[in-house]
Parts: sequence; structure tokens; C-alpha cells
Amino acid sequence: MAPETEFLFTTHINLQPAIDGGPTPAGHRLTVYVTGGSFEGPGFRGKVLPGGGDWLSLRADGSGAIDVRIWLETDDGARIYVTYGGRLVVPPELLAQAMDFDNAQALDPALYYFRTQPLFETGHPKYQHLNNLVTIGVGRLGHGGVTYDVHVVK
Repeated sequence: MAPETEFLFTTHINLQPAIDGGPTPAGHRLTVYVTGGSFEGPGFRGKVLPGGGDWLSLRADGSGAIDVRIWLETDDGARIYVTYGGRLVVPPELLAQAMDFDNAQALDPALYYFRTQPLFETGHPKYQHLNNLVTIGVGRLGHGGVTYDVHVVK
């Protein structure tokens, strides 16, 4: 039986240009810091707080291992900590274009694979149900950052 999903929210996360740490034994390290953003879905919306980031590792096979930590703040003041891993797989000849967040929207999302697994942590009573969800995010690059459509796995 295949799992079903239900839309949870869309978020756009604004990003600074990547800090290139170069090759390491664990892969080519890039750090990308969050400058802000927004999210909205049925039942809640708000902003992405600045200060989080992605500690991305470009692996030997060319795929990007995503390692993100961010904070969401709802319009009613709740704070939700979000962590996620995932994969960004871009053909090597398109990688420079993909990492140009201001212009990457010109790159057709069908040309790359960008999936995440967001998990949530909050103590706010109204949003505690998020703590027990497994979700998947489908990402797109561009417009100054990344955009995800996040779905709950039912």
C-alpha cells in the first residue's frame, strides 16, 4: 500500500550566497545561511526567522546531502523549530546555475531532484500536533532562495 500525503504548507526561504568550505573527507562543504522568508498553509502562516541554515555536503557521487535547521514563527507568535535532511541532485553542468539562488528559477525543476524530510518541534499547545508528523518537502530553487511544498505522510 502506497502512502498518502496531505498538503501542510508552502514556504519560501531567502538565502545568502553559499560559503564554500571546499573539499573535506566528508564531501565538498557549503554553508548557506537563512536571511528570512515566509510560510503559509491551511490553519497557519508566518515567517521564517533569520539565522538558520543548511550545512550542505556535495558527495562524491555529485548529490547534495542537505542538513538544515530553521525557526518558523507563526502569525500568532508560536515558534516552531524545523530540522530536515534530504537530497539535492543536480547535473554537474547545472550546479553553478542551481547555486545562484537569485536566478535559479530559470532552471527547470524537472532537471533536478530536490526532496527533504522536515521534522517539527514546538511546545506551543496549538501546534503540538506537528511534533508527531512525518513530512516530505518538494523543493524548487530560485527567487533568492528555495521554495518547498511540504506534505504530511498519512
